[in-house]
Amino acid sequence: MKRLLFALLLSSMTGAVMAQERTSELFAVVKTSKDPNFQKIQKDSVVIKKEIGASQYHSRLSRLIFKGDIEPMFAEAKTWDEISKTLESKYGDVGEEAYLVTRVGISMQMKQWPEYLPLAKRLLEKYGSHLSEADRKKHEEAIKANQK
Repeated sequence: MKRLLFALLLSSMTGAVMAQERTSELFAVVKTSKDPNFQKIQKDSVVIKKEIGASQYHSRLSRLIFKGDIEPMFAEAKTWDEISKTLESKYGDVGEEAYLVTRVGISMQMKQWPEYLPLAKRLLEKYGSHLSEADRKKHEEAIKANQK
């Protein structure tokens, strides 16, 4: 009986490891939101989040949207408003999150605090659970230090 339980436990662990490897391979192959497999990543979000965690999933998805959608819009000199509307209409909440992560990051780097503060607060309120603990703390500290 113990051997059977051990075999079942081992097989379930192996399945989880294999699933994580498949997910890692999928993210290694998919480089932008323009890739046909990007839709598979979105469609399988529940499973993928279980395998790699919600924070890692959202971070990777935002990077793919940045590469496939946001960078080309920068090249076309689109306004932030145009970028926001395009991403939100195309991807919904995921698009809004990618927009906020990008804009908050750029505003912080450029020390554009009046622009940064409301956006960072919105990012933390809506999507803070998707950020890494380090990123959450970084934004919380920047907000606190730059509020008037």
